[in-house]
Amino acid sequence: VPYGNNQLPKIIGGGSNRLFNVDGGELSLTSLNLTGGAIVGTGINGAGGAVSIEGPSASLTATGVVFHSHSADLSAGNGGGIIHATVGVSIRLTDCHMYGGSAIYGGGVYVQGTATSPSELIALNTSFVGNHASRLGGGLFCWRMSACKLINTSFSKNTAKNAGHDININSGAP
Repeated sequence: VPYGNNQLPKIIGGGSNRLFNVDGGELSLTSLNLTGGAIVGTGINGAGGAVSIEGPSASLTATGVVFHSHSADLSAGNGGGIIHATVGVSIRLTDCHMYGGSAIYGGGVYVQGTATSPSELIALNTSFVGNHASRLGGGLFCWRMSACKLINTSFSKNTAKNAGHDININSGAP
């Protein structure tokens, strides 16, 4: 619910903290402004500036959330400047704005599954703007057994050094 002057309540990471870590549970976010989450570390410990979510059977539902200026470790982290999801995860983004994220893979969102635990992203009426990947998938990186369904979702001004400025879908090793 917006407060004063129609602004969303804020959760600010201060540029040195991941905002949410979900390991096999459920996270539901509604009408928030999430800003400045950052994580430093190797592999999954350096992934997901705003949210890191691992399965199996973990889920994230975000409705009307603004994700702004989040980063994952650009030297040794895995991916997902804003959201990093791996192994049997379900993500549903509705009316969300994902902008200013940076990571090695998936400057905005990184989704990965396995043959036995596929992951799924559904993005509805969501925008990915101005995210950056130092390798692949500026806005979105879907890797291995992950289904990424985009419905009325827009991508603009995302960048990636190697491929997939807006979206990179890859079934093999990155």
